Amino acid sequence: MLTELAALLGPLAATVRVVDIEGDPDLERRFGHRIPVLAFDDEFVCAYRLDTERVSAYLA
Repeated sequence: MLTELAALLGPLAATVRVVDIEGDPDLERRFGHRIPVLAFDDEFVCAYRLDTERVSAYLA
């Protein structure tokens, strides 16, 4: 997902933070087995695969 996201963002100035949920009970409970997950300002965007339409909507 990270590779696809980088290709979608291209030269846009965006900060992507990768978070390992293992060992964080709150994140494990919230996302469970739905990883990888993409969130924008703590709001769920997509899981498993990059949803380019949803990501584009957040970037607009």
